[in-house]
Amino acid sequence: MIAKIKPAIRSSLVYSVVFVAYLFILSSLVSHTPNDLHLAADEPGTGQVQIRVPIYNAEYIIFGNETNELMKRHVGGTETFNLPVGDYRVEFAPVPGHSTPEPLVFDLNAGGTITIDGDYRFNCGGPLLGVKVFPEFGQYVIYDRGGNKLAEAEGSQFFTYPAGDYWIEFLELPGYQRPPKQPFRLLNKIVTTVNAVYNKQ
Repeated sequence: MIAKIKPAIRSSLVYSVVFVAYLFILSSLVSHTPNDLHLAADEPGTGQVQIRVPIYNAEYIIFGNETNELMKRHVGGTETFNLPVGDYRVEFAPVPGHSTPEPLVFDLNAGGTITIDGDYRFNCGGPLLGVKVFPEFGQYVIYDRGGNKLAEAEGSQFFTYPAGDYWIEFLELPGYQRPPKQPFRLLNKIVTTVNAVYNKQ
């Protein structure tokens, strides 16, 4: 009898240990699953905001709407930014000869995409000169017809001068061939654009 009882006892002990281990694992999963799900739901997501600005030298800044933390600073064109979910505010800098768009507030959700247009409108009654230079650190001097220096500037910008004849000279830039001098004429209520490219030597 004793020889027959021992395997039964041994088998019963094995089943008991397995069952207790199963209950322990099950209780562990049940107790941790809600917390794990809660933490995953609380993890911050991201969304996308696309900002379109037709003026090439118009600067805009994205702030956290409540924190006023500076998030992004950019100049002109169309750009897409990935940002954490939250409330934001975009502010546009003034551009000569144009109306300045009002600041805009937007709420960015996880996985969401928002498009914002910086609606600059030409409102200059007189002439407007736009200088577009590449690379942006190119420097130049603007003269009137009599050779008087009116401005020395860097990068793409807008200027307002009376109608008339002018010329622009581009300064030396190490490693680049500077663009030639360019004469131009400004007319009332017209935007005149001067394009210049520094080519690498």
